[in-house]
Amino acid sequence: MEYQKPPLTFEEQLELLASRGLIIDNEDHALVYLRNISYYRLSAYFLPFKDGERFLPGTTFNQAVELYKFDRKLRLLVLEAIEIIEISLRAQFSSYLSHLHGAFGYLKSENFSPKFQHTVWLQRLVKATSDSTETFIAHFKNKYKTSEHLPLWMALEVISFGSLSILFKGLKGHDQQAIAKHYQVPDVVLSSWLHSLVYVRNLCAHHARLWNRTLTFKPKIPKNIVNQSRASNSSVYGLLSIIQFCLLRIDDNLDWKSRLIKLLNDHSSIPIKAMGFPIDWQKQFLWK
Repeated sequence: MEYQKPPLTFEEQLELLASRGLIIDNEDHALVYLRNISYYRLSAYFLPFKDGERFLPGTTFNQAVELYKFDRKLRLLVLEAIEIIEISLRAQFSSYLSHLHGAFGYLKSENFSPKFQHTVWLQRLVKATSDSTETFIAHFKNKYKTSEHLPLWMALEVISFGSLSILFKGLKGHDQQAIAKHYQVPDVVLSSWLHSLVYVRNLCAHHARLWNRTLTFKPKIPKNIVNQSRASNSSVYGLLSIIQFCLLRIDDNLDWKSRLIKLLNDHSSIPIKAMGFPIDWQKQFLWK
């Protein structure tokens, strides 16, 4: 079957929405959103209010816009938290591995698991270093002209979060355990968390819908965290619980939890059950 739908003007898009039962209180206001967000992006936020092609009775354009705005704020809040976790991980990797193997020990494949594709990972690191415009790299190369590679603590500042996750999987078991101990979880759990956090970070960075998404990469959630949060590993709530657990181990004075709660309260009409939140979620240990 060949796609043959013609493009619609913004005005025609609005007429189509109205013909399907969407209440549009202010057409000029709605057109501003269609012009600057796009019909296709907003369509993901129309879905909870639809039954087939028709909108549920009483559904307004503003309801979909509020859901879009909530999702945007949620993504920004999640991105901020993942940044804190990512930087903490870089610091842990840097301190532990450089003291164990030295500044350039990461260049030796014998320091990693035999299954680790060390050469491939190293090639990615070299490319990230050569592509970087960071001042500290230029300064290092200018001062240490005979040094072909960066010391580990510098190298870990330019690799992607994805490469950091791959590096963790390539460490020997006892090294994984030593780093995971800082976050008070088993190494296999931390590995799955890194995979999921990288995935969600990329979703957020590319402005993809988050609020009711079923996670493709499901993190392992130990029983103690499930008992503290009643979290499902495929839900956004499960992801938020993991983030909160990590942040408490990094700095228990962070106000991320209170800002998340404020966001939910400010958008109280959003159906958070679709995100996996249990009814009594605020009574759970992680959120008290």
